[in-house]
Amino acid sequence: MKKISILTFLLIIAGFLTTPGFVQAKTNKPYIDVPEEEQVIIDSNKTEPVKKEVIEEDADEQTKKGKVILKDEAVVEEETEKWESKKPAINETTPEITQLQEIIAEPAKKELKPKSIILMVANGMGLSSYGIAKYYRELVENGSLAMEKVANQGMTGFLFTCSTYNVISDNPAASSALATGFKVNNGAISITADGKKPETVLEKMKNKGLSVGMVTTSEITDALTAAFSSHVESEDLKELIASQQLDNKIDVLMGGGEKWFDAGKRSDGKDLLELAQKMNYSVITSKNELSKIRANDTEKILGLFAERMLHFVSDNIKEEPTLAHMTRVALGVLKKNEKGFFLLVEGGRIAHAAHANMTGKMIREILAFDEAVGEVLGFLQSNPDTLLIITSNLEVGGPVLSKKVWDEKYVLKQDFKQILDDTKELIIWPTRNHTATPAIVFAKGPGSEGVTGVHDNTYLMKIMETEVPVVQVKEEITETTGQEQKELWIKEPKKTPVEIKGQKNEIQEIKKPGPDNEIKKHRRKKR
Repeated sequence: MKKISILTFLLIIAGFLTTPGFVQAKTNKPYIDVPEEEQVIIDSNKTEPVKKEVIEEDADEQTKKGKVILKDEAVVEEETEKWESKKPAINETTPEITQLQEIIAEPAKKELKPKSIILMVANGMGLSSYGIAKYYRELVENGSLAMEKVANQGMTGFLFTCSTYNVISDNPAASSALATGFKVNNGAISITADGKKPETVLEKMKNKGLSVGMVTTSEITDALTAAFSSHVESEDLKELIASQQLDNKIDVLMGGGEKWFDAGKRSDGKDLLELAQKMNYSVITSKNELSKIRANDTEKILGLFAERMLHFVSDNIKEEPTLAHMTRVALGVLKKNEKGFFLLVEGGRIAHAAHANMTGKMIREILAFDEAVGEVLGFLQSNPDTLLIITSNLEVGGPVLSKKVWDEKYVLKQDFKQILDDTKELIIWPTRNHTATPAIVFAKGPGSEGVTGVHDNTYLMKIMETEVPVVQVKEEITETTGQEQKELWIKEPKKTPVEIKGQKNEIQEIKKPGPDNEIKKHRRKKR
């Protein structure tokens, strides 16, 4: 091994001491790439900076010569002071910050409360019957439901339908819960267990100066429409219901039930048709007369198109208007009110078909209801300040698309068109009565944000009263990224009064349990 001379060793050490890294560490100054006019030369063999001069050699050449480009300490301090003077204070607001704050806060500024509300109720339709109708529209008619569009574009939830004391509600009790936001006994129409008469959403809207209306394929005095427009001990008191509906000065009433307004058919001989005309109602009784209605020239409508309920759609009675037709005319009349309106649209004969376990009729009634939904969707395009809610008061029949015994074959898609033929028995009907299956609810439009999750059916009243706070914006700075994040959120709505033993609320206090139906004076008649 060759010996290294002392002279050679000293030359190696000298070369190391003149490298850029060593000079940077020794002077404790930043190694910064600076503009040429601010460059100064520091010679590794001198302790003082040399006068400014531009260095044009590349970095390798400079390193070889033991020289490095540095920024003068005085220059660095001067630029730091300039930057600090331009930097905004922590609480200082710049135009850019103000603009960003306005963008973030914009959703909270908007009042997302609806001007008008359309509530559509498919009476008796459960999730299963909805699914059966969807399959028929898709597999047989190669189409899709308008209700499905509302669900995809809006919000979806579920409503449990029990009454005050019963897990399984009936039509009057379930309808009253939707109308008032309070539980009632089975059989009662918007009267609580202790006899109180909470104001319905229709009555509240009317008192606020909005126009109100109801259209149905059942009797206008039947349980659902009665629950929104009257307070009686039993749904069988139809003459009293009809009188209260006129007393409430409802702007649009259309459906069946002419019997309960005709003096010659009422037990008390009172002529409500004549009274309605004196109250400036346009009284009509046929599809042809409905077609002649001009919204701009019409203030109120009383349309009674059948003595009792309208016929099933499958009966193909040309003289009777469809639910979609009645809905279109009602919207034309009600929308003239600048304050807004409330409209109840009921597919009333879905439940009747389900009670009879008639699959074909039930499907056609659901599809007719869906046509009315399509009519409303068209209205929403030019009236985006309208809240649409679609639901059911309860399920009837509990239809099941399955097979009765294990070794049977499941229904094929190609055979689904036979489902309208009730003799084929493609559907299993476990009952002819109501079930406790939760009702599905869809919503679209301003205020629909609260229609999500699982609730009691009394909750829907809070949505229609617009007591659920509007969507707001919450700003949050994350510790990990430091980035601004926005999160849409909804405050919890006011608690819906729950009728529990010993618990008080603003309407009633339930003191003791009662029977299935405490109304003994007016027993419901079988039809």
